[in-house]
Amino acid sequence: MPDHLHVMARGNDDTSDAWQMMVDFKQQTGFWLKQHKPHIHWQKDFHDHIVQRAADLGAQMRYIAANPVRKGLVADWRDYPHTGAIGIELEPAITVHADSPLPSA
Repeated sequence: MPDHLHVMARGNDDTSDAWQMMVDFKQQTGFWLKQHKPHIHWQKDFHDHIVQRAADLGAQMRYIAANPVRKGLVADWRDYPHTGAIGIELEPAITVHADSPLPSA
């Protein structure tokens, strides 16, 4: 999204710290932004949502992928160039547990 970012991350074990992961992510990317895009800054805080059940994972992934569609940037989520994943094929993961398909414009 042009004005915000969605990140889904999975901890390695019960001691994983989502808050610290975001702090580290924002610190490291903020340094890069300061060097390369000094007019772009992270906001101070962030909103988190912990996915507790496997059934909720698909819903969260569909919500994130459909965001550019809801904003009118693309007609199909697959056309948004900044939607992607590392370590997982996004389309099967989104559609496997789909209660409903992703919206199209």
